[in-house]
Amino acid sequence: MSPDDYKALPVPPLPPTQCLNTTTFTQPKLDGSLSVPELYDWHLEHSPNHPLFVFSDEQGISTTIYWPEAARAVHRAGHLVRSLVQDDTSKTAQPSKPRVLAVLAATDSVTFFTLLVGVMRAGHTVFPISPRNSAQAVAHLLTKTNATHLFVGPEVAFQDLAAASLKVISSSGGSVPALAAMPSFEELYVKDSAKNFVPLPPVKPEWDSAAVIMHSSGSTAFPKPIVWTHYRYLLLSIVPYLGERDLTSQRLACHSLPMYHGMGIMQTGWTVRARS
Repeated sequence: MSPDDYKALPVPPLPPTQCLNTTTFTQPKLDGSLSVPELYDWHLEHSPNHPLFVFSDEQGISTTIYWPEAARAVHRAGHLVRSLVQDDTSKTAQPSKPRVLAVLAATDSVTFFTLLVGVMRAGHTVFPISPRNSAQAVAHLLTKTNATHLFVGPEVAFQDLAAASLKVISSSGGSVPALAAMPSFEELYVKDSAKNFVPLPPVKPEWDSAAVIMHSSGSTAFPKPIVWTHYRYLLLSIVPYLGERDLTSQRLACHSLPMYHGMGIMQTGWTVRARS
């Protein structure tokens, strides 16, 4: 039976292993009263001086992105998503029927991270697909999940893979997802992001609804979709509390983790619970 059938809400008290030596990270509620996407709004307000991302440019100059700037970029990504998805939802309401938006790209981790969370914060389901799959495998995954949109990276290899995948779907009479350009870092992280900031309307996803869709490796057959509900996503986000090391304010190098892999996308949950 699926772990999602065994819900324990509120979440039982967790071991006091995280957030022990920080003055800038405000520990959110851990009882399940807030879903992971909602916690990005929490840190926008409560962790204004805590860093989320640190990276260096080609000249070795370090840049720090704090929680408010990152959260606003998430909202900006969410607005992009809502502009693409056409349904009966008003601009102030939660989507009545979450759509599946797939991503076929290998852009920088910060941009990828932000788009993934932005899709969920907009009230939809995100499906990062490994570009190592064949066109037939990608078409299979898009069809199985009823994906309505596909974000594609600008590289020729990804454009060609997306075109070939949609051709497979079309030739079989399936519903072809709409293509969308993968947003750039500059589109999501704008200067003076607090000016003219328009927050997304609040969302309260159902615990049984899909937050993220991953897929199996496809080593023995076509890859299979693996759904993470918002409840499972919540449980995965508290994993750091079950360890012995306080990760809060520790700098972890995650740039080599592909964001279409489970270890990559789990960073989007761990960061809101325990660390930068």
